[in-house]
Amino acid sequence: MSETSIELDPSPPYLFAAREAAAGPAADAIGAARVADYALLLKPRVMSLVVFTGFVGLYLAPERINPVLAAIAILCIAVGAGAAGAINMWYERDIDRVMTAR
Repeated sequence: MSETSIELDPSPPYLFAAREAAAGPAADAIGAARVADYALLLKPRVMSLVVFTGFVGLYLAPERINPVLAAIAILCIAVGAGAAGAINMWYERDIDRVMTAR
């Protein structure tokens, strides 16, 4: 039986579009691109819809809650949605690699 090893590309092109937009190899531009790349992993458009839905749910609830508790709840919803987006990007990396733009 032969062992096979899978080598993952540490920088797939679909995750690092912001790095291509960075002008030059300056350290601050590369650092900014990395932050932008991590922000893209969280799927901010999807995350904003989830946070908005949570906010509307808190607003329409029959009883009011403490505003600090509501803010913490919205923050936790945002963190959970961002983590789910990042896990989704990791899970579908092999599928995304073979997809083509139309």
